[in-house]
Amino acid sequence: MWGGDSDSALDDALGYLPADAPAAVAISTDLESDSYAELDTALQRFGLEGGIDGALGDLTELGGGVSFEGDVRPLLGEDLVIGVSSFDGLELDEGFVAALPVADADAAQELLAGIDGFEETEEIDGATVYGPAPPDVPEGVDLGDYDSTGQPHRTSSRGQT
Repeated sequence: MWGGDSDSALDDALGYLPADAPAAVAISTDLESDSYAELDTALQRFGLEGGIDGALGDLTELGGGVSFEGDVRPLLGEDLVIGVSSFDGLELDEGFVAALPVADADAAQELLAGIDGFEETEEIDGATVYGPAPPDVPEGVDLGDYDSTGQPHRTSSRGQT
């Protein structure tokens, strides 16, 4: 899942984006930093009860009994990099890359594998790629027979759509 060659975890994470990526942002996941404490305080002033820890404390809706304290927090500490590989044909569900260096790759893979509807999709240049699980398609069904809303294409009596 993680295996960079540079001296900086941030440089390694940025390395998963193309050199000409039009946008990238690095977000610190160091929960002991002053900026995390300041953000937590600000969010509580705006009504986030229990702060960030309270909001993230129960992640069981992800499935697999995910716990922020037990499963997620131990993986944090480095910069999370989120970027756009290209604006050409950008869709909300693809074209984005997220990379987070973790000390325990096995724990990270176990966590991701336990999230309902999320699975390992491929490996690119030594990086494991995770994403939404493909839909269950009954045998013999050609997805090309359906439009983007999931409705069957209508065919006229002349065989044209």
